Amino acid sequence: MWRRCFFALALVGVMVARPDEARACDCPPCAFAGLREVPLDGETGVPTNTRVWRLIEPPEGAALTTTQGDEVVLSFSQIVTGGGCALHVGTPRAPLQPNTQYALWDGTSFTTGEGEDHNAPDVPEVTQSIGVALPDSCGSGVFRAAELTVHSNGVVNVVDAEGESLLDVTALAGNVTELGGNGRIDVGVWSCGRSNWPAASYAPKVTVRVAAFDHAGNFSGWSAAHTQPLPVAVACLCQTALPTNSALPVAFVVLLAVLFRRR
Repeated sequence: MWRRCFFALALVGVMVARPDEARACDCPPCAFAGLREVPLDGETGVPTNTRVWRLIEPPEGAALTTTQGDEVVLSFSQIVTGGGCALHVGTPRAPLQPNTQYALWDGTSFTTGEGEDHNAPDVPEVTQSIGVALPDSCGSGVFRAAELTVHSNGVVNVVDAEGESLLDVTALAGNVTELGGNGRIDVGVWSCGRSNWPAASYAPKVTVRVAAFDHAGNFSGWSAAHTQPLPVAVACLCQTALPTNSALPVAFVVLLAVLFRRR
C-alpha cells in the first residue's frame, strides 16, 4: 500500500510542476546584424564632422569630453526600424577639433583626424539573397523572410522594403525597414512574432533597396530595386499545448480511484 501512495504522490507532484501552458515564443532583444557603434573605441582619423551612432539610448546631456575637460554636448535623433528598434544618432552642437581625443559617457573614446568629410559612401551592393520559410526554434531566427547579404564602404547600411521607409537623410531621423552592418540583413517575420516587414507572412515576394551612411552621416543614395521571391510559409513549431492545472483535480481523483480500488 505505501508503494501505491508514494507512486500517486510522485505523479501528482510531477503534474503540479508542469506549467499552466506553453510559454509563447520569446523574441530576441533589439540588435542590428553586424552593426557596431561608431566611432569604434580607440578609432583614429575620425572626421571632425562625425556623428555618434549608438545602439543603446544615451543618457540625458550626453557629451564628448576632451582630455582637457572641454565638453561638446550632443543632440540626438533616431532612425527606427520596422521592428521598433532604434539607432540613436548624436550630432555635436559645436565643431570638433582636429587631432583631438574625445571620450564618451560609455567609457569609449576616439581621435579625430585633420578635418571634415563630405564625400558620400558608395551605394551598397546586395551580393546574395535567398527567400526562407523555416519552422525555426523560439526567438532564434527567421520564420519567413528574405535573407540579404549587403556590403558597402559606409558604417551603417539601410534596407527599405517596398518603398515604405520614411527617412530624412538630412536630419538622420525617420523609419526604415532594417539597419545593419556588412553581411546578412533579414527582412521578414520572425517565429517569435516580431517582424520588420509584416507583409512577409503572406506576400509572394519582396522588393528591396539599400543605402548607406558614413561616419559624418553622408548618404549614398538608394540602390536599384532588388526583388526576392518568398517560399510558401511554414507554420511555427515552437509551441506545444500542455494540459493546464485546471485538469489536476479530476486527474487526481481518477488516479486515486485506480490505485486504491479493491481487487
